[in-house]
Amino acid sequence: MMHLDERAKETSSLIKLLLEVEKEPSTRHTYYFKDYRRKFFVFYKGIFNGNANNDFIARLQRLRYQSSEFTIALESIISNLRYIGFHNVQPLELAVLRASEDSDDAIKIMADVRAYFQGM
Repeated sequence: MMHLDERAKETSSLIKLLLEVEKEPSTRHTYYFKDYRRKFFVFYKGIFNGNANNDFIARLQRLRYQSSEFTIALESIISNLRYIGFHNVQPLELAVLRASEDSDDAIKIMADVRAYFQGM
């Protein structure tokens, strides 16, 4: 029993060490990192869910070729977000409204890595 207690303590301390190592990346440009991470998360999530949302990301990227109904609806949504406290929302950021999925953890890792190297 004593052996198990020692192993449990050792395991616990190693887990704490790993959690400390896995904290947010260290960078001199924290603001840029967080901004890039948010943008890349939205972008990657939209791409991952591309088929499930009628190619919403692709439609936003070629916005000037969309129907007037799509453009009017999108402009209305973006302009009305300020009434509930959201300012400077870009259309691409609407992709994050999709329900959270198991893939979000992997997408977050991808966004973290991309943002880290973007902001160096």
